Amino acid sequence: MLLSHARRFVFFPDPIDGSPILSGGFAPLTDTDLQDRARRGALFHSTMSPAEAEWAFDGAGYAFRTYLRVAVVQNPFVQMVKLYEKITATDQIWQARYKAGLGRPDFYRWLRGTRPNGMGAGSKHSPTWRRFGAWSARNWCGDYVSHVIRQEAMEEDLTAVLGILGVAPSFDKPLKSIKTDIDWESYYDERSIALMHHRYGWDLAQYGYRMPTHLCAG
Repeated sequence: MLLSHARRFVFFPDPIDGSPILSGGFAPLTDTDLQDRARRGALFHSTMSPAEAEWAFDGAGYAFRTYLRVAVVQNPFVQMVKLYEKITATDQIWQARYKAGLGRPDFYRWLRGTRPNGMGAGSKHSPTWRRFGAWSARNWCGDYVSHVIRQEAMEEDLTAVLGILGVAPSFDKPLKSIKTDIDWESYYDERSIALMHHRYGWDLAQYGYRMPTHLCAG
């Protein structure tokens, strides 16, 4: 989370990778230094969800809903593959399994054990990116967010945000659609597509996201 009380602006990046391009542009506009994790006595921290932020704002006497509240979302089919790959690269148990020749958990079995809310793809002891990274946009944003930036349409969605903000941040890279190098469609079969549609159907319809095209859910 990035926060400016002077500009009345709160930005919630993608929980998985922190939306580095957007965060890099908005960071110089902030006036509140947020830590990665909550410290004793700290009102805010950088990994808050929008819901947690509102609770913190209310507790501190700030009118959260008078701020410009912006969150980054992405196609959930891409999102879950990115999360799976990040867990593969960082989870010590998964890495130990791989070194022992057991391979990594099957994608569908892993996916089935995640949730689009609550503990997401982790537990109460997991880093916040592992928990919030599996949340649907509907659960992540709720009615706490006033504007959404789709990673696939950053330039288009930023127009309204910057118009309200009244400043033009300097971004390191052109704000065009973010494309992943991962062949995300290949991770899905009919079962996983059906599961994703059940859990993230609202996101798909609300933001016009497409499903894998090589298979059709029954």
